Amino acid sequence: MTIWFGPKAPASRESNWVQAMPEKGWSFLTRLYAPPQPWFDTSPTVREAGRFAGGLDRPPQR
Repeated sequence: MTIWFGPKAPASRESNWVQAMPEKGWSFLTRLYAPPQPWFDTSPTVREAGRFAGGLDRPPQR
């Protein structure tokens, strides 16, 4: 997406235009959020697999 800033809208770009006053100061702030990659990884970890396999995450008893 392209967003245009300026005192006048460019031709045929009115929908993506934000009016900026040349005599006024302004600042631009953007935030982009996305979950980290492990959020999408649904495979079980070793500890979780041990819970379902009868306690494989515990040390062996002698």
